[in-house]
Amino acid sequence: MRMSNRRRSPLDRARQVLALVLVANLGVAIAKVAAGFGTGSAAVRADGFHSLIDASANGFGLIALTFALRPPDRSHTYGHRKFETFASLGIVMLLAVLAVEIVRDAIERLRTGVEPEISQVVFIVMGATIVINIAVTLLERRAGVELRSDFLIADAHQTAADILISAGVMVGIGLAALGVPNADAGASLVVAAAVAVIGVQIARRTAEVLLDQSAIPDDQIDAVVRRVGGVRGWHKIRTRGRADEVFMDLHIAVDPGISVQRGHGIAHDLQDVIRQRFPQVTDVTVHVEPDPAA
Repeated sequence: MRMSNRRRSPLDRARQVLALVLVANLGVAIAKVAAGFGTGSAAVRADGFHSLIDASANGFGLIALTFALRPPDRSHTYGHRKFETFASLGIVMLLAVLAVEIVRDAIERLRTGVEPEISQVVFIVMGATIVINIAVTLLERRAGVELRSDFLIADAHQTAADILISAGVMVGIGLAALGVPNADAGASLVVAAAVAVIGVQIARRTAEVLLDQSAIPDDQIDAVVRRVGGVRGWHKIRTRGRADEVFMDLHIAVDPGISVQRGHGIAHDLQDVIRQRFPQVTDVTVHVEPDPAA
């Protein structure tokens, strides 16, 4: 039971961080969308809706973390942590819809030739939201590394991309304010491209987990196994899972003349060394076999 509480604590803290980030992103989104509609800037409006997607992603994350907190049961013997991973798929779908809508809006703006009325307020709003996003990125990244939360780390990367997008938007509206034609629409197309790239990156990371891609390189595991006394050989090393929750199994060869108890002890020694070297490994299964070369 004590182990279960230790594992739940980081998730609880991750939820608290995500709730703070949700409030910050919601405030940023409302400010950008209001500024975009107030000035007629397609780029600022698109960036605002992108920030709204970020807030929605935080909402998805909170729901997913609530389910992920559930302990393993008879139906889910490996736990419920992949709920957090599945939440990323919802983010990908929202980003896809957003990218399409931004492109449609930008094309319509290019077709009609309507130019926004850029004011100093827009630059103040965009500058303030960039500062907030920088603070959010630093908070999420630090918490994600400390708590080993895949979702927080991924969301921190997404927020960091938002900073670059907002900076690009400021360049676009700056050019529009100087009278450069179609600069605002062009900036919104850049936002759409950035949103699409972020979506692809999240989809790729999600697929790696759901398709059970190897979580730890074999050569790193080899270096650890070599240090355990009594192990004469090893093979069939397999790892899978999220960056913060890895499952591993492998076969080791031992002296066929030793007792079952000694073989069992070697396996336990190996498990302890692996968990010490790779704290993200939550479960290690070691199959003990007689060394065929003996």
